[in-house]
Amino acid sequence: MSSSLSLSGIQSGHTAKPANVEDVEPNVEDAVSPVAAEPQRTADAVPARNDVEYTARGAADGPARGAADGPATPIGDQADKLYADGMAQYQRRQWRGALAAFTRLQGIQPQRQGVADLIDEINWFIQLEEAASKQNQPAATERLPSGRWRWLPWLITFTILVVALIVVYLVAGDRLLGLPSRGPDPELVELYNEGQSQLAVGNYDGAIHAFERILTLDPGDIGAQAGLNQAQLLRDLSEKYAAARQAIELGDWATARLQLEAITAVYPTYEDVETLLGFVQRQQELESLFQQATDAYNASQWSEAIRLFEAIRDQDPAYRTDAVQESLFVSYLEDGGALIDQQGNNPEAVRQAIQRFNAALVIHPDNQRAAEGRRLASLYEAGMRAAQRKDWAAVRDTLAPVYLVSANYGGQITCMLYQAYTALAMTDMEAGSYHSALEYAQTALSLDPPCGDANESRAVEQAVLLALATATPTSTATATPTTTPLPTATPTPSPLPTATPTFTPLPPPTATPEPPTATPEPPTLTPTPEPPTATPTPYR
Repeated sequence: MSSSLSLSGIQSGHTAKPANVEDVEPNVEDAVSPVAAEPQRTADAVPARNDVEYTARGAADGPARGAADGPATPIGDQADKLYADGMAQYQRRQWRGALAAFTRLQGIQPQRQGVADLIDEINWFIQLEEAASKQNQPAATERLPSGRWRWLPWLITFTILVVALIVVYLVAGDRLLGLPSRGPDPELVELYNEGQSQLAVGNYDGAIHAFERILTLDPGDIGAQAGLNQAQLLRDLSEKYAAARQAIELGDWATARLQLEAITAVYPTYEDVETLLGFVQRQQELESLFQQATDAYNASQWSEAIRLFEAIRDQDPAYRTDAVQESLFVSYLEDGGALIDQQGNNPEAVRQAIQRFNAALVIHPDNQRAAEGRRLASLYEAGMRAAQRKDWAAVRDTLAPVYLVSANYGGQITCMLYQAYTALAMTDMEAGSYHSALEYAQTALSLDPPCGDANESRAVEQAVLLALATATPTSTATATPTTTPLPTATPTPSPLPTATPTFTPLPPPTATPEPPTATPEPPTLTPTPEPPTATPTPYR
């Protein structure tokens, strides 16, 4: 037997099948001990090769050691009993009983060395026994051959037995006959161990080189061929994994997914491929959502853009955070304004617009446009609720500031203010507050754009003016003039006869002018028809 046979037998645990064993009966008892001791003797033959175990990236390249290497267990006791029973029946040539015992033993300890070889040999013994039995049973109606042809069946049987003996000797002669076996080629063992070591450290090119050298020296070495296949597979997986990692770094999700799916098709548990593949698939989904959201944003489809950008944010808050947040901020502002402009008569749409402005302020709390949008929308919504309950003073107080900013806010603000001012004018007119009533009526008429034909406010204005014109005037009292008394002359003593007396004339009396007594006439006004008493229709 060559070194190739020894190496392959050690790696695969398989022995070729004999053709016949009828003539090896004298050696069966002598073969019992070598067969039972075969696992230990085989292990001693190539200790370096059997001591090498390799597990690359979570995958073992061979079965684990048998239970015979550890402490005795109930399963181990049962296996030993089955082995002893099978060997006893093997010695007695009770092939079927031995086959049943060894088959049960293999089911309990499939890794136990030598059992598969014994089962193969016993199967061949059973086949040869059945073939010989059929040949030795001539048909009842067939007459025995005469002459030299009578020995032909025996000659065929003898030839089969000789061939079987040769095969048994070549394949398992060292075990059955206790002959010493030839050890494996040290060079091949060294190359094999080198290949396994290179596999263990991830040097797949070095492992491939070592196994290829073994196959060059011994093309039939099964272990080297298995090691070469494993090294080539792991090298291919390693290259695909590196390519996937590089594609992930570049954001090339399609290439990364292609490489990772190729790995999982062959080796699903390789490295962290399952985790990476899930990450790449999520990134592809987010990329698709982002593109759809961007298209909606560019088309000014604000509601749809908000839905898609919010879906991205919910799935992965770290995905393009700045771009998603800024796009959402603009979309909130624009959609809030669009809701007011297009659905300003719908209270639910106005409340949704307020939510949009609030969401924008969450992103940029100091943004003046968002703050002003929320303030106006909140006042407008409060005015709508006040109009529904006909609280016209509240309508005036909430909507007048909005009207100063935007005269057509929501498309309904002028009509709500018109109804409020008209109703307040009528209320004040009925209470006798003509001046405030006139002011409210004139304010209602000054709204631009006007609400309808404004006949109601004009009628109120005319009624107020008529009431002011027919009011009774108040007379003014005439002042009585006062007479100023004349001055009294004071006599001057006369001088001596030598002096000449001087006469001082009296000053003329001062007259006080009388005030005018005329009373202004009241203005003459054209009579105006009485104002209608209809109540203004509230905003709906």
